[in-house]
Amino acid sequence: MGFGTIVLQAVAWLIVAGELGQDARPALVPIAEVVANAAIDQPYPVRVRGVVTWRRNRGIIIQHEQAGIWIDAQSTPQSGLWRGDEAALESVRPGMEIEVEGLASRGGYMPNILAA
Repeated sequence: MGFGTIVLQAVAWLIVAGELGQDARPALVPIAEVVANAAIDQPYPVRVRGVVTWRRNRGIIIQHEQAGIWIDAQSTPQSGLWRGDEAALESVRPGMEIEVEGLASRGGYMPNILAA
């Protein structure tokens, strides 16, 4: 079974492109690249892929190779940023490989992604 099949089974696309008025989706970038950019002045659109290592309510941690990142789907409904599929979000479990689109943000102590 290939990666694409796993993503389709996970049904875990969290999309922000429409909110930002963009026609094209962000390029897929390594999680390590987002984490290394600790001096984020303005949130910017990203797309990452990784394995879910932890999940509680609307918070998810994913990892790819040696880097992991917090996916914040908790605060985005209140901000109006969330455009994702609630059923897809609920189906996400540890061990699943997913792709996430959102806004890279400075976060409280390290960069995170605001899921959209």
